[in-house]
Amino acid sequence: MDDKYIPAFRIKRIKQFSFLTNESLAEKDKFVNIQFQNNTIYYGDTNLVDLTLRVLYTYDTKTPPDTILVDFHVQNLFEVNDLKQYKRDTEFILPVNLIIAMLSVSISHSRALLTFNLAGTVYQDSILPIVDPIEVGKAFYPNMFIKKLDEKPYEVKVKKGR
Repeated sequence: MDDKYIPAFRIKRIKQFSFLTNESLAEKDKFVNIQFQNNTIYYGDTNLVDLTLRVLYTYDTKTPPDTILVDFHVQNLFEVNDLKQYKRDTEFILPVNLIIAMLSVSISHSRALLTFNLAGTVYQDSILPIVDPIEVGKAFYPNMFIKKLDEKPYEVKVKKGR
């Protein structure tokens, strides 16, 4: 398979689940730490992939919940043609180009929606940075990127959802 091949997929839904900001904690000129978290569920019987991103703004990476500056969740629901073909036993193994494309789109959606929500707040200039989706993918799935011995592209292993 071509290294640049991306199986056909489309966006089914973009949904903001929550947005919280605590402007009372804002401190001028203090560095804001931005964290990404994700929850990915695969529904092979309906060809759906639910990639929900959470974005947290904090002053410290070990921030207790009562000191979170911004907390934002957005669901990106994708339909992948013939998702079942990637099922191996109890998990899905997706082509890395597909998972990276879905992450790129999801991060972009999150950036746009979060920028809209932060407008008019003290955090309005704290726009999500442009990030390398491959590095984000490796961070989200640290043990799931597998380099094949025959030098084929990376694949991502994911566990089956409901």
